[in-house]
Amino acid sequence: MSVNKIVRATYSNEDVFKVPSNVDLENREQVKKWWIRYNILSIELTNGNVLKIESEGYEINTKEPDIVEIEDADDDEGFEEADLDAYMEEDMGECPKCDCPVKRKDLAWRIGYYLDICAKCDCE
Repeated sequence: MSVNKIVRATYSNEDVFKVPSNVDLENREQVKKWWIRYNILSIELTNGNVLKIESEGYEINTKEPDIVEIEDADDDEGFEEADLDAYMEEDMGECPKCDCPVKRKDLAWRIGYYLDICAKCDCE
């Protein structure tokens, strides 16, 4: 299928997590890594402890998008079958939970979006 125009709808989502005042997420001597999954902020400290902080509030408005735009399709949006394999092989960095290298095809998937962890960690 060839595409020359797309409609991009942008929705606002917001999650709020209250981080204890004695935890500095940017201090690598205190925090090894942190990630968010299923509205829970997990903070792995350098001493091996893992803090789990639930969201204080989650809002998503899917009734009406905040922004709707008609745009010319970029090459990325008009996938041909041959382009899909290359797209799925893109390097997405490391899984924040297990530090394994992750390609787009390895990310955990939910309807409509990818999680920020690998599919292997999603099954644990």
